[in-house]
Amino acid sequence: MANTRHQNGQIIERSGTFYVRFYDTEGKRAIRKLCVADKEHTFRKRGKRYKFSDAVKLIRDKVMGEVNAEAGATPRTNGRNWTVPDFWDEKYEPWVKENLRPSTHRGYTKLWNIYLQDHFKDRTLREYRTHEGSEFLTSLVKPLTRNTLSHVRSLASGIFTHALNLGLIENNPWRDVKVLAKVRAANPTQHYTLEEAENTISALVSRVDAQAVFALAFFLGLRPSEIAGLQWGDVDEHFTHIRRGAVRGVVGTTKTQRSQRTITLIQPVKGLLKLWRAKCGNVTVGWVFPNQKNGPLNVESFVRNVMLPLIADEGLKWKGLYAARRGCATMLVNLTGDVRAGFQVLGNSYAVLEKNYLKTSLEQGEKGMRLLEEAAQQKSLSK
Repeated sequence: MANTRHQNGQIIERSGTFYVRFYDTEGKRAIRKLCVADKEHTFRKRGKRYKFSDAVKLIRDKVMGEVNAEAGATPRTNGRNWTVPDFWDEKYEPWVKENLRPSTHRGYTKLWNIYLQDHFKDRTLREYRTHEGSEFLTSLVKPLTRNTLSHVRSLASGIFTHALNLGLIENNPWRDVKVLAKVRAANPTQHYTLEEAENTISALVSRVDAQAVFALAFFLGLRPSEIAGLQWGDVDEHFTHIRRGAVRGVVGTTKTQRSQRTITLIQPVKGLLKLWRAKCGNVTVGWVFPNQKNGPLNVESFVRNVMLPLIADEGLKWKGLYAARRGCATMLVNLTGDVRAGFQVLGNSYAVLEKNYLKTSLEQGEKGMRLLEEAAQQKSLSK
């Protein structure tokens, strides 16, 4: 069967020469030479893909125009038919980097590189169909949990929504994509108890900065980005003021407006920060936890290279700084009986707090049942 479909062609590089690969009129793979690599006609590797200069792409477009004309393919009348990877490289990823938080950009890039890049490969924005997305997500059911599948779907849909808003496509095929199989639930998230937190801080005794980092997460409920974003001017005798975040050395705003908050400074955080300040020469300005270049700390790297080895040496289980934050929320609500305490300290909405941070407690459940029993007995005696 003759192939008359309009094609963009795939650029490939072999031994310093560029070629374009396409399907001939018989549906068989074919290639044509484009040009030799030089200062203008270049490429660089990006993840698993190659990014080619505009000069190479212009020659590709000219050659493919001839190929499509020879095949009698219907020409495009409304501009370039982007491949999804090209659109990611040239449009969506730069937009995410410029407009969204560094942590969001990093998360999207990781999802793209691991899951979406190979799937989209030679697929174009215009030709992509809903069933392809459903088949793809369904194929990921065994290795991935519901939450990760949701993140993959969200990113894929976001890419096409962006293209839709730029007028490059007429609809978003991912809008109706569904997983056509039973999805595995995510494993329950972990949290630290007060005893576990105290044991962890004791295990970090040789590094007061590590103790302070963990204590800020457990006793004040700070996110890792908020810990990295702390400056000495944010810490006074009674309060810690959360004003910014920093992810991998990139300083930005807090996750949400609500995340900008003031938290009462309590022990043992107050004492650990005092010790750390003294070790830093009693400084009053600058980052609380500076890196070697006096920028904000890369908390992820600090945990991996400093904290984890010390925890392992003591035979303790490392649950993560977000587990410490969940422990803070759970402790606050259990101690006060008021979810507003967790809401104020962690800087989340009520819905997010209850869904992601509060953990069940057998002790609190038993306490509640005893109170209910007591109330029922008193009601019975009053009759």
